[in-house]
Amino acid sequence: MTEIDIGHFIKLVIDKNLDKLSISFIDSGKEFDPTKLADPNILASVDNRKVGGLGVYITKQKMDVMEYKYENGKNCLTITKYL
Repeated sequence: MTEIDIGHFIKLVIDKNLDKLSISFIDSGKEFDPTKLADPNILASVDNRKVGGLGVYITKQKMDVMEYKYENGKNCLTITKYL
């Protein structure tokens, strides 16, 4: 295994209890709020659709809560599914 230090980190926090599962993605990259992305045109043909955004769209549709915050130079995206 090879490691390359680019000066950034990614942290994954998983919290599960009886009624919900929450996953937080925390990173030190450039500020980016995926909750503000416009939904892609899923009715357009693949040839006419813009690249990107489909994964965020699917996540928004399948999860019950999707929250983003930027604090102390860190992105924190938390997705929650009620069980």
